[in-house]
Amino acid sequence: MKLSGDPDSRSPRYSKEINYHMMSFSFEDSSWKISYDDDRFGIEHNITRKNSDIEINPASSDIKKRIDQNTLQKSIYLLDTERKNSTNLVYSRELATQYAIAHGAQEGENGYHEFSYNCTNFISQCLWTGGWVEVAGYYKSNSGWWYSGGWPFYAAYPWHNAQYWYEFTNNTRRGERIYNIWDLWFGDILQYNWTKGYTMDHSAIVSYRSYTGVIYMTQHTPNYEGKPLSDVVAGDVDGDWNYFPWRMYVNYEM
Repeated sequence: MKLSGDPDSRSPRYSKEINYHMMSFSFEDSSWKISYDDDRFGIEHNITRKNSDIEINPASSDIKKRIDQNTLQKSIYLLDTERKNSTNLVYSRELATQYAIAHGAQEGENGYHEFSYNCTNFISQCLWTGGWVEVAGYYKSNSGWWYSGGWPFYAAYPWHNAQYWYEFTNNTRRGERIYNIWDLWFGDILQYNWTKGYTMDHSAIVSYRSYTGVIYMTQHTPNYEGKPLSDVVAGDVDGDWNYFPWRMYVNYEM
C-alpha cells in the first residue's frame, strides 16, 4: 500500500483517519502513523513513516520482547499433557513460531543438547513445541523422531539431521512438499541443498509472514531470528542452491 502527499480532506482515500481491517491510519506532523492489532500475539504495533511506501512489517524482535515466557511454557505444558491423552494430532503454528522467535538467536539457553550443526535440532524443537508427537524407532533409522537428551543417543537422526528429517517427513503425513518458496507460511519449514545432488544440507523455519507477504526465516547454525527470505536468497550468489519448501499440516497423522 502506498500513501503519499498531504491528506486531502476532499478525498476519502486521504482522510485524516482511515480504518482498514485491524489497521488504522492517521496523519500527524507530516507523517503517516499506522496502528493495528496482531491477534496472534495480542500486540498493538505503531509504525511511523514519512511520506513513502509503507511496509506493514512489525519487527519480530518487537514480538520477541513481548512474548510472555511463562505463558508460553504453560501452553507447551498443557499441549504436552493433551497430546499424551489424545489421538487428535494438531500442529500449532503459533506455538512453534513463538518458540522460534524466542530462541532463534540464542545458543544453549533452552535446555536442549546443542549439536555442531544445530539447524534441524532447532526446527524439531519448534515442531515439538507446536504439537508434533515423538515416534519411537532405531536412532539411526529414518522412521523414528524423538529426543532423549541423554548421552550417547541424544536424539534420533531425523530429529537433528536435515536429510533424515526430510526422509521421515516425506514418509509420514505431517506435511507435504510445495514448489514455490514464496508460498511458505509461518510455521512452515524450508530446507536447502547447496552442494551437488539432492541431500539436504540445512533446515529453517518460517517464523513470520507480514501482511504484505514478506517471509521471515529463523534458524540455528548460524543463529538468527527474523531474517527476510529475500535476504537469504540473495546469499545464493552463484544461483546453485536448491530449495525444498514444506507445508506443515495443522491436522496431521503419525
